[in-house]
This record gives sequence, structure tokens and C-alpha cells, in this order.
Amino acid sequence: MTNFKEVKISEIFDLSINTNSSFFTKSFIDQYKWIIPVYSASKIEKIVWYWFIEDNVKWVKYFENCLTWNIDGSIWKVFYRKWKFSLSEKVIPLILFEKYEHILDKVYLKNIIELSSLIEWFWFTKKAWKSRIKDLFIKIPINENLEFDLEKQREIASNYEKNEKIKDRLRIMKEDLEDKNLIFKFIWNYEEVSINKIFDLQRWKSLYTKQYWNDNKWEFPVYSAWKEQLTSINTFDFDWEYLTWATNWFAWYLKRINWKFSINADRWIFIPKTQNIDIDFIKYSIQWDLRNLTKWRVWDKWKNEFTKLSPDKIKDNILVKIPVKENWEFDLEKQKEIALKYEKIEKIQKTLIEELEYLEKVKVEIYY
Repeated sequence: MTNFKEVKISEIFDLSINTNSSFFTKSFIDQYKWIIPVYSASKIEKIVWYWFIEDNVKWVKYFENCLTWNIDGSIWKVFYRKWKFSLSEKVIPLILFEKYEHILDKVYLKNIIELSSLIEWFWFTKKAWKSRIKDLFIKIPINENLEFDLEKQREIASNYEKNEKIKDRLRIMKEDLEDKNLIFKFIWNYEEVSINKIFDLQRWKSLYTKQYWNDNKWEFPVYSAWKEQLTSINTFDFDWEYLTWATNWFAWYLKRINWKFSINADRWIFIPKTQNIDIDFIKYSIQWDLRNLTKWRVWDKWKNEFTKLSPDKIKDNILVKIPVKENWEFDLEKQKEIALKYEKIEKIQKTLIEELEYLEKVKVEIYY
């Protein structure tokens, strides 16, 4: 059984040491580009949003071999950074008092501070300023002499780091599953057609403003660019089952809507030109093509969910392979059969992702 001592952050870290002030902007750093990384309040340890700066620039503060704490952005994230670096104003250094330098393990402290800060629920409306974290309690193992037990800290830290590596692999698996486009090979006759041939793409009314909602509230849903409904009103424009998409925000997300509903000008609707089309089949067939066509607001892997997708891109770039009968009419039953297979696989995929997300969030009890 391990015994612990509770200490305040301010008892072991010198919080009088400040980070760089608001003068330390990207434009300032651009004047002195070189090799010293400048870290901002990112949740990714090694990403350098603020780029790199020269060493020994006047007024710039540099740090080495210490923890860093995000007071904004990805609040509560703590990193142990060994080599020389600098920090934006949104990140503060946590530098141990000299007397603790050789009896406290920084990897252990990183993990225990993160766990303790999560309990405090720092958030955008409750920034993690020094005044708030100075009284944050953390538990540190002690030995029989009531001294800090360095070996036990390292043992616990090692177990925690092993767990984090497992979680990292789980995250990769989850992301891989989310990015899997499941495609059935066509072993039957099909016709490849453009979206234009089978649907009219129509934008809807801009009259559904906030004032309109307030004046006409009732039970019929109105959908916009968001995944969920925007509001409810006393009229409806459609009374059937349709496939829709948004031109911005969650633009790649296809939404099938039925019953009585309306959409505003941020959402477009696929109006079928023929009755022999199953919209679930179309949805599964084109959703990944739409995702590839979207224009993301943020680049590369760090893109968020806010996207743009114009109707012209869909008209000009989306082709669908639709099963046909011997007489070359669209085979509605075959479409439904394929859509059902997609649905079953998608449910399995979703269940696996949810399980992986649960495992990611499981906290390791590092006190033992």
C-alpha cells in the first residue's frame, strides 16, 4: 500500500516565473525565424503553431527541461519539454523549486497535474490562470520516512505512460475506422450516372429568420447547416422523404429527412426526377465523395468540422453506379438490398468507434 502526501502546486513550483507577454506574436517571431520552437496552447505536444525563433532574442523568455501548462486553448494540458523552447502568452512554465528538482519526477507530475486539473473543470469561461491553479492539490507518493518517494513516482509514471501509448493506438484505430469508406464491388449490371440526371438540386428559403421562428412557433421542424434541427414552426414545405446537404458548416454530412419539414437557405435538397431511386442507397454511395469534395476551413489533419460544399461541385463531380435490370431500368430492390448491407456495416463501425472512445476516456488509477 502506497502512502501519499497532498501538496499545492504553489508549494513545489515557482509560479513567480512568467511566460512571454502579449508582444510575443507570430508577426514578431517572423522577424527572428530560426530553430527554437515556440509552443502555444495546443493539445498536441510536438506541434509548433507559433513556428521557430532565434536564440537569445532580447526580451524573449526561454525555458528548458520543465513542465508547461495551457491556461487557454487546450486548457489543462500539461507537457514535459526537455530541450530549449519558448512559449506564447497562453502557456506558462511550471518550474520546480530547486530543492525538489531531484526528488520529484516530472513525468509523474505531468500526469497527476492533468488528472487533478480535470476534476477542477477549467474551461473557456474559467481560464486556468496561476491564481486558480496555485491552490490545486496533487498527491505525491511518500516512503516510510514521510519523504517523497522518487522510485514510486517513476513506477506509477511508467504505468501511466504505457496506458497512454495504448490509448494512442486506440485513437489511431478509431480515426482509421471513421475514415473507412466501405465500397461494395458491383457484380451486377449498373449504369453510372451523374447526380444531375437523377436529382434536381434546390436551395430553399431564406425567410426562416429568428424573428420568423418566434412569430410562427409550432411542431414542424426546420433544418439548417447543423446536423440537428434548427427550430420548429407552424408550416412545412415538404411532406415526404428527401436527402439533403448543407453548403457550409457540416457540409459533407448527408441528412435524410422525412415527414413534414422545412429547410432554410443554408441547406439544399435533392428532388428526385424518377421514382426508381432509393435515397439510402444514394446516401451511402456518395457520402464519401462529398466528404472528399468539401473545402475545409483548417488545413491538413487539424481540420475541424466546418466545411463548404457548393452545388456546382456536386453536379460536376459526383457520379453514381446504380444497379439496373435486364431492360436497363434502375433496379430499386437491388438498391435497397445494398443500402441495407451498408446500414448493417455502418452500425458495426459505429459500435466499434463508440467502444474505442470509451476506452480512450477510461482513467487509470495511478494511486495504489
